[in-house]
Amino acid sequence: NSQSYLTSYYPNGQIKQYLEVVNSRAMGLYQEWYPYGQVKLTARVIGGQAEFDEAIQSNWMFDGLTTAYFEDGKVSGKIEYKKGSLEGK
Repeated sequence: NSQSYLTSYYPNGQIKQYLEVVNSRAMGLYQEWYPYGQVKLTARVIGGQAEFDEAIQSNWMFDGLTTAYFEDGKVSGKIEYKKGSLEGK
């Protein structure tokens, strides 16, 4: 298995997105940040193309807890997935 990491950055140099990749597929931790460095989203991806294009990201398969944050760092929502399907409330 070949593991790699995909990152993108804002023009100010702050990290924008991070994705763990296995065998050229999205597989592992995905995080997104606001332009000033605050975490925006944390999720676990278990399938899909390893690209940051929004159309491609819409086809990613999530697993486990996905957490979104407001700009002030407070949690704005939590969504539970099980192998790509919404789980629970």
